[in-house]
Amino acid sequence: MIFASLINYIILFNKSFCLQIIFIIGTVSLLSSCRTSYQSGFDYHKNEINIDLSKHQLAYQISHDSLFFLPYTTQIDSFDRVFLTQWKNKILLKGYRLNQKSPLQTMTLENCLIDFSKAEPKLVKLTYDSFYIDKFATTLVCQSNQNKLFTATYDIYHDYEIKPKKNKEELEENEVEEEDSSWIETPHYFVYQKPISKNQANLIARNLSERAAHKIDSINKVTFTKNHPELAAKSVEVKKTSPVVDFFQVLGILALLLAVNLISL
Repeated sequence: MIFASLINYIILFNKSFCLQIIFIIGTVSLLSSCRTSYQSGFDYHKNEINIDLSKHQLAYQISHDSLFFLPYTTQIDSFDRVFLTQWKNKILLKGYRLNQKSPLQTMTLENCLIDFSKAEPKLVKLTYDSFYIDKFATTLVCQSNQNKLFTATYDIYHDYEIKPKKNKEELEENEVEEEDSSWIETPHYFVYQKPISKNQANLIARNLSERAAHKIDSINKVTFTKNHPELAAKSVEVKKTSPVVDFFQVLGILALLLAVNLISL
């Protein structure tokens, strides 16, 4: 008799709990399935603004081939693929059209050049000595249809290898020749500047593309505000759903509901 009563209670509990789950899920879905936010006029109309890179004709110049670990032509081919792919993707991710017709405005960038060079050395102090490390500067320059040069830069410092100097009597002849021919000599150290590796070059390409896309965004915002002040001044109401947030809301409520029901047993 007691066992039968327990079975009936469990069945009633399961039915009640299931009904509560259905009610909670339905309520949360109705309340949070549609949320309202506001966009600036510029952000709202971004998908009507075109960036034209069809005539970029990207070229490269470099002060010293030895700046790269790989042969210059091999490294440039790799860098070119990474940079252009990432640049176009980041422009699209920011919401612009790419190489299309635009009803509002078009920013054209053509005859682009990327320059690799050393710049702004930095003094580094060691235990006994100090020496300068070089910055590897990467600069993108393009002609724009706004009668201005478009520029973006990304710089990193070279990596270095350092060896403490030995006494002359401890150095073998071949080691002296090797150190003297390829290493910078300070009173107490031999310092070797490592060329830019393929991984570093790809990192530069990705970061330069991000800088260039961000610069495009800034310039277009200023241009849009100047050419379309009435659209730029408006805040546009946008409704959207947020399923990830709703899912976690439901899980939290269900966990609390289960705990309360278990306590009441």
